[in-house]
Amino acid sequence: MFGENIEFRAIEPNNYKLFQSADLICTLALIKNKLLSGKDLTNSEEKFFGSVSKLRKNYLKFFEKIEFDKRIKQNSFF
Repeated sequence: MFGENIEFRAIEPNNYKLFQSADLICTLALIKNKLLSGKDLTNSEEKFFGSVSKLRKNYLKFFEKIEFDKRIKQNSFF
């Protein structure tokens, strides 16, 4: 189910921040889809993000703004 599209790559020290950012974005996308399908957070997700309301306020709100801004830029004429 989830392991079909996984890629493993060696990360150079100068790319750690970029790798961590990409990992966070992918994690937020998966959690957002999980919540939309009516599933609860796992224990480890709750420990890291806090409650669902804190997750939405502190992470998903910003993540959705980035997604919205990206869609606007793709459809703009500039």
